[in-house]
Amino acid sequence: METLSSEAAGSVSAEEMHSVIHLFTSTPFTNNMEDLQTKRLKAVEEVRRLLLPQHEPVESAVLIDKLQRLGIDYHFRDEIEQLLPLIHDNVGDDDAHHGLLFAALSFRLLRQCGYYVSTSVFNRFRDRDGRFKTQLSEDIAGMLALYEASFLSLEGEDMLDEARKFSSSYLRKLVGDVEASISGQIEYILNHPFYLSIPRFNIKHYLEKSTGAGGKNEIVNELAKLDFNIVQLMLQRELQEVARWWRSLGLQKELKLARENYVEWFIWSLIVASDPQLSTSRVEMAKPIAFIFLIDDIFDVYGTLDELIIFTEAVERWEVESTKMLPRFMKMSFMALYNTTNDIAGKVHKQQVFYILQWAAMCRSFLAEKRWLSSGNLPESEVYLRNGMISSGVPMALIHMFVLLGEGKKKEKTNLLRSIPDLISHSAMIFRLWNDMKSVNGDKGRGHDGSYADCYMKERCGTFLSIESVEEHVKQRLNVAWKKLNAECLSANPYAAAFTTASLNVPRMAQMAYSYNDDERPVALKELSLSLLMESVPL
Repeated sequence: METLSSEAAGSVSAEEMHSVIHLFTSTPFTNNMEDLQTKRLKAVEEVRRLLLPQHEPVESAVLIDKLQRLGIDYHFRDEIEQLLPLIHDNVGDDDAHHGLLFAALSFRLLRQCGYYVSTSVFNRFRDRDGRFKTQLSEDIAGMLALYEASFLSLEGEDMLDEARKFSSSYLRKLVGDVEASISGQIEYILNHPFYLSIPRFNIKHYLEKSTGAGGKNEIVNELAKLDFNIVQLMLQRELQEVARWWRSLGLQKELKLARENYVEWFIWSLIVASDPQLSTSRVEMAKPIAFIFLIDDIFDVYGTLDELIIFTEAVERWEVESTKMLPRFMKMSFMALYNTTNDIAGKVHKQQVFYILQWAAMCRSFLAEKRWLSSGNLPESEVYLRNGMISSGVPMALIHMFVLLGEGKKKEKTNLLRSIPDLISHSAMIFRLWNDMKSVNGDKGRGHDGSYADCYMKERCGTFLSIESVEEHVKQRLNVAWKKLNAECLSANPYAAAFTTASLNVPRMAQMAYSYNDDERPVALKELSLSLLMESVPL
């Protein structure tokens, strides 16, 4: 069973974790934090002056894009909100004669922020036969923007699928034919389109590419560097809180399986609560994520089928007494889950009903998978996928986020969680399908434990299926799921912006966490996490 906790994400060694935990005591930035914050405040005001509404829409769109890529747009939410309607009015104005860069960049920025923009803004870039004009390939910046815009497509928007094929084809041909710096940037965006990325993990890359550009860029870059180092210190301190909480439970002393991967847990909480201003939520989110790790291990490796049935029933009843027939390690695990969940619920005004229902659902999904694997009988692929969306841990994590954001206090919002809403289910489906992609090419994860691809191939046992055809099928499912998730994120969405972002960030991270290098090792998440937490940016 693969969850948020899967070792496919690239676990961090104990030595590396302890280095992160103790780093903040020796970092040169700790002693002059007040000075850094003073400089950041000044830089914020300087950048704010660049966001005046009287600037050209093209200039405003480019600046907003830069602020987002550098992870500092959260300082300017009000200013950006004032600029977006102006950009929206201009992108649909055929008489303005803006080029491909503005059309594609504005389309992406607006849809990212919940504005519906019609694909008709691209009509003037197509010929009479409906194909994109070949001369557009001379505009590298415009083609990159078109490629990135294509990922915000909805079902039925075939034009954007064509835009992706058209732009990526020309851009790949350019790699090697242009100067190295441009070629590198093209390759990076082809592999890491902004909409499918976690901005904080890419900040250093964009800083490196824009350093020395001069003018307004230097003011923005200075703020980004200051902000990165200040946020890094804050994250280190949050991580120390998580480590202190985990050790206070005492589980690592009693259980061989109690891993101390709190850096990995914390990274997932950072993904879910990505806004730097959500410090408390990040610390609290790491706790249920730790239990997703722990319970996954119990079901996947350590518990017998009979023990797991009793454990699941105890979670469903939410009764400590129900665990009396279980071995000590399972009793302790349930008790820790029980106390931690009730503690979190107490901090958010007794909203534990959402947590309990979801913990029970997740345990039932784990139990179903255990039974399938024990019997050797895999279910139909759609049955597996529905169950796998729950066992992924994504609904568990996102429902915690929903309540931690205060949404659980509003009666009209709590009704949204009576069943798993589409925003969460599409996010979980993408996560599960990406996770299971590894089995198509030889099951590079920790052991063979069934997957959507396995079930799909079993259903078609009488039909020859190449690895390529199965992989293509999974990619098509992913593409449709992303289109549905995009639709949920447009303006009719009733959720808080931070919750919508969390629901997008989980599948975004899956694409990075479950991508493998030439040695078939999933190192991207590990390396980027250590860089994010340990390596400050020179000022």
